[in-house]
Amino acid sequence: MSRPPKAHAVRVGETDIVVMGLDEYESLLGARRQAGAQASRIKVLRLQLDQAQACLAAIEELVRAGHTVGDGCAQDCLGCAVTAALSASHVQRDRADG
Repeated sequence: MSRPPKAHAVRVGETDIVVMGLDEYESLLGARRQAGAQASRIKVLRLQLDQAQACLAAIEELVRAGHTVGDGCAQDCLGCAVTAALSASHVQRDRADG
């Protein structure tokens, strides 16, 4: 929006109304659509940030506590635990994007 719309206050009977030109009104609607699209993108980014923070918290816990012998791993292996945590994070992210 290059310039703000010029609205004019008008009183009809006991009701105050706002009047603006059609071009200004369409420009205002376009700005509202852009704001809505930005809000939607922010919501998706916030969800992704929350998922990344949860994944990081899980990895931090694994680093603090280690992990036990599991699927195909012959010994306690922090690498396997971190890989499993990251894999779970990718599955959650793919579901949220779909």
